[in-house]
Amino acid sequence: MKNDNKEQWDASAKDYQNVYKLGLGEYNVSLIKYWEEKGMLRPGIRTIDIGCGVGRYGTYFAQIGCDVTLIDISSEMLKYAADNMSPYKTPWKVYECDFGKMTGDEDVFKGGFDFTISTMSPAIQTEEDIKRMGKITHGWCFISTFCDWKQPYRDEMLLKTGIRDQDSISDFTERGGQHMIEMVRSAGFEPLVEYAPYCWADERTPEEMADYMVRHFFFDDEDKDEKYKKLLKYSKTAVGDKGTVSDEVQTKVAWISWQTE
Repeated sequence: MKNDNKEQWDASAKDYQNVYKLGLGEYNVSLIKYWEEKGMLRPGIRTIDIGCGVGRYGTYFAQIGCDVTLIDISSEMLKYAADNMSPYKTPWKVYECDFGKMTGDEDVFKGGFDFTISTMSPAIQTEEDIKRMGKITHGWCFISTFCDWKQPYRDEMLLKTGIRDQDSISDFTERGGQHMIEMVRSAGFEPLVEYAPYCWADERTPEEMADYMVRHFFFDDEDKDEKYKKLLKYSKTAVGDKGTVSDEVQTKVAWISWQTE
């Protein structure tokens, strides 16, 4: 999804909330442990999550007493985030904005942060975004980005329905982490880089699978209704005993962090 397509992210907010309700997975736990072992995350510090979604990490930060700021382009994501944060008494706020259009001098950023993160979010795309992260941070910055992505059922469905051909499947492959690493260096920081596997499987009804595909990849297409019909018809041929389609995803993620002082 494009980082500036608010409507598209709004439409996906419920999906993210459903995943949030499942709790922290093995990958999330390992990432939090990594932050803590490296001294990036400590109780009581000021944190900000850029492109926070529904606040998966923000709620953990609040649990350990951090001052938490969550920003996102999507008002629907932030509604869920505010609800998820509501049980916590430590200072927290949500703020709707496109980080790429901010200067870093806005009130929401005043005072700076000890730990600034953006996890698997298109909110950080340019060298200027990296510099802006550094500007608002007096400690650690962290970005995670996919550097390898395999989704066999999705790709098979696109090929068999004729919606995509083999050459254009690469359109759905996440851009490698090396580009982000180079941007961090170009912005004047020395990145610390680790790689981690991240694999999962989503169980969806055929209707949910077709809807997911259209909302995530064909949201602005004029023929998206026709694509939905093709995807639904194909998905119905792959239903298992539970009445759902299993969509397995196998990825590798680059963890990129740097100190600003």
